[in-house]
Amino acid sequence: METDMRGTPILRRLTEAVASLFDEDERVAEVIARILLTGKARVFHDDMVSLANNLVGVKGAELLAREAAMAMVRWRLMLPVRSVHGRGLAWEHRLGVPRAGEAYEVPRCIAYAFEGLASRSTWDWRSGVKEYMKRIGESHGDIVLRVIEGVVARSYSKHLTNASTIREACRRYGYPKSVGSLIAELKGGGIISPCLGLSFILSRLAMDDRVRGLCRGAPIYELNKALFVLEAPAGYRYR
Repeated sequence: METDMRGTPILRRLTEAVASLFDEDERVAEVIARILLTGKARVFHDDMVSLANNLVGVKGAELLAREAAMAMVRWRLMLPVRSVHGRGLAWEHRLGVPRAGEAYEVPRCIAYAFEGLASRSTWDWRSGVKEYMKRIGESHGDIVLRVIEGVVARSYSKHLTNASTIREACRRYGYPKSVGSLIAELKGGGIISPCLGLSFILSRLAMDDRVRGLCRGAPIYELNKALFVLEAPAGYRYR
């Protein structure tokens, strides 16, 4: 993708799109756009500093690279490779300090969604997920899309869901394989991630009915914030 997308008009358009989608400063957005345009699955902090250097010079490069890295991690556009549990997939266990040598990985769903943004000027989680499902050989991709639509519509604050909701959506839309296998695929693509620590904390706090319902259907999963940034929850009430 990098070879085809280096033109200034395309970069400007993508920078504006990233800034608007994720409410980021234009320079931070340009670093993010340039990083994702490379199409690399793994990104190093040094690469980000180099890109930032081209934009603001040596003096401000490190600070800009750090700001871009923190924004990308916050939005789940990329994730630190290091984890407190070795190669654990859970995002809450990822340890990332923006410094020389730090490595990050771009979730596959984000890479594919960004390809759609670059080629069609549209940020669409469905195209990203569909491409991911195709690449891993999932034969029920259309059903998976409907399952995810149902899960997102019933998410808590457009950010959290639980195993019970995923199971219910699989049953409603007729997903023929095991729920566990689908959850593994969603985790592998960077679409969801388990929130074990959050589950423990929320279960011990006096919360509203929705949060209690969320905990009852545990384990709780975090939805990829960037992927579903344009989705609005339907105000579903957990039961």
